[in-house]
Amino acid sequence: MANSQRGISTSLIVISVIVIIVAIVGVLAYISMTSHPATTTTTTTTISQPKKIKVAYVTGGDETDQGWASIGLKSIQTLAQLYPIDLSISKNVPYPQQEQVLRQYAEAKYDVIITDGGQFISTVINVAKDYPNIAFVIMAGANLTLPPNTVILSPWFSVKGMYLAGVLAGKMTKTNAIGVVMGEWYPYISAEFYAFKEGVKSVNPKAVVYPVVAGTWGDASLGFQLAQSLIKNYNVDIILHIADLTGRGVISAAQQYGIMVIGTCDDQAVLAPDNMLTSVMLNKTMYYDLVIKSVLDGTFKANYGGKVLNLDISYLAPFHRFDDKIPSDVKQLLTDLQKKIETGEFKVPLIITESPPPPS
Repeated sequence: MANSQRGISTSLIVISVIVIIVAIVGVLAYISMTSHPATTTTTTTTISQPKKIKVAYVTGGDETDQGWASIGLKSIQTLAQLYPIDLSISKNVPYPQQEQVLRQYAEAKYDVIITDGGQFISTVINVAKDYPNIAFVIMAGANLTLPPNTVILSPWFSVKGMYLAGVLAGKMTKTNAIGVVMGEWYPYISAEFYAFKEGVKSVNPKAVVYPVVAGTWGDASLGFQLAQSLIKNYNVDIILHIADLTGRGVISAAQQYGIMVIGTCDDQAVLAPDNMLTSVMLNKTMYYDLVIKSVLDGTFKANYGGKVLNLDISYLAPFHRFDDKIPSDVKQLLTDLQKKIETGEFKVPLIITESPPPPS
């Protein structure tokens, strides 16, 4: 009996030891699993951030012209809200400092350098050659040979709007005398002037167009004097200005003498609501958008580098207080002409000269 009880005790001891060992092994396995999770059950997600580019915007004016420089600044600031851009703006850059400013941006490794004005053309071409990995953008100019990292709009960029404005002026003048005040005479300015003049002549062969070049884009006082001279000496009753801040003086003269004026680049009716017949608008956002997107996706050189783009970004602003003064048949004529130009049925004459013509 004693042997039998001894045998039972021994069995119990063995079973107990086995249970303890199994428990210890289980605890160790659990600790191992929690300390070192199996890699097959771990998923890592990486969220890619959009590429950010550095964009420099260089202009010879500022918002005070409420035209060329103003609309350019608004355009680039709008795009800076839409795309991953670090934007730097340099305003009122004088001629002698152009190259210095552009090279500073280039040395700081900006991805895109945009210059807004024909006065920058030669400087950009000279600087761009030294920085082949930077995209240089010129707002508008002539048909030039460009470095492969530079793009520019051709003189076609605003002829549609200018031609339509000329048609409107030719129909609305009572004295058959129309003035044009320009800041300076560049090839693309000549294209704008002649597009306007051809529009006038197409509907009113008797009208005479009087061109005046101020020699500056930033002197409102001189703009006033030139417009005053046109009004007093030639009895003009409509003046188009292509003169930026100088054009502000033209608008003031139109108000003082009670004649009609045509603005440029932005809707300038706010400056002279009772005198502003219309404005030749420029959609600069369209142009800059093309370039910035191509830099972001790496297609700039393939699509635009070294090219002169025949992109017309112009159109007429609303007529505002002149809406009920412009005959319905004139409005319809403008609508029909715009469609014909846009479809290619009619092509605005592109005329470029080195110097302004006499009145005709």
